[in-house]
Amino acid sequence: MSKNELNNRLDTRGEKVMQQRLSAPAMFVKTLAWLFAICLIAQVFLAGLAVFSDSARWTEHSHFADGFAVLPLIMLIIAMVTKQPAAIRAQCAALVGMIVLMFLSAIYLKQIGWLAAIHPVIAVFLFFRAMALIRTVGKIH
Repeated sequence: MSKNELNNRLDTRGEKVMQQRLSAPAMFVKTLAWLFAICLIAQVFLAGLAVFSDSARWTEHSHFADGFAVLPLIMLIIAMVTKQPAAIRAQCAALVGMIVLMFLSAIYLKQIGWLAAIHPVIAVFLFFRAMALIRTVGKIH
């Protein structure tokens, strides 16, 4: 079957099925988003260890965050430089913004008092935004 025949074949509803591949930059953004989501899960685990097992583990929690927090910025730069669709750029920018809020909530813990409780809530939103980015990249490309 030729490429044109493959691209023009019909699905069970009679609609054209478009066989598309992700561009290299889009695939890279998607891969980084998966890596970021996995890191978030590991980060929550480290926080759980610090809360429920050994409070000395907070150092691991904070150092691990320093290592993977740059991923959304890398995704945003790639999305901007390679002129990815606005939906992808916006979601990458949202991740960067949430990372900034996450760090601010940890740095100014004493100054913001009870508002610091937003820290784990932001983590949940980061995870779901990363998943949404993965879906968006898959739909658009």
